[in-house]
Amino acid sequence: MPISATLVAPDRALGALAAAISDAKGTDPLAPVTVAVPTNTCGVMTRRALGRQGGIAGVDMVTLNRLAELIAGPALAGAGRSPMSTPVIDLTVASILADDPGPFGAVATHPSTVVALRELHSELRLADPAAVARLRDESLRGRQAVRVSSAIAATLEAAWYDEADLYATATGSVEEAVPDGLRNLVLYLPLELPGRAVAFVRALGARIDVRIVSQLTGDATADADTRELFDAVGA
Repeated sequence: MPISATLVAPDRALGALAAAISDAKGTDPLAPVTVAVPTNTCGVMTRRALGRQGGIAGVDMVTLNRLAELIAGPALAGAGRSPMSTPVIDLTVASILADDPGPFGAVATHPSTVVALRELHSELRLADPAAVARLRDESLRGRQAVRVSSAIAATLEAAWYDEADLYATATGSVEEAVPDGLRNLVLYLPLELPGRAVAFVRALGARIDVRIVSQLTGDATADADTRELFDAVGA
């Protein structure tokens, strides 16, 4: 089913969310609705704001990656894999550079090199595979960054999982069946979503009612990312 989108001025976003929740519930005020918020703080503030307008029931507010974790976490844990931590990645990066520093030789042991490659690895893991391929093909530096990231993933994938694994596993899971209780999803004020998150949303949109409530400032430059996100998820 198509993903629907509502674009409103910033001061009307909360009202549009309330309307989307009401529409998703239909005639049953207790019907479950999941609202994906950009941050946990946003979720708390939004729930309080809706409460001041009369209250809501049967609404779960979670971040999108938390929703992916709720769907995929049990399967990954059942496979004997644990959530990945920053020290684990840093130690793996240091080990890979020690074995083959490549063009990073002069700075391979510097802590900032490890941090930079760890952060880039996190971005590459969440990116669309086509974007990773473009980076790999553009330059030697890009190829080396992808090499290190691929080596990190290959080293850790048997015992650990990261956010990209959560999105990938959750996407595959909802393509087969959506968990009970997840009948309607409203994405509220979504920020820029990485490629794997976009794939997750699109998979959900093929199975359940997905609505997006976002805001437009009226400035074309400022609103470009919002419109690109809508295009990416097929709204």
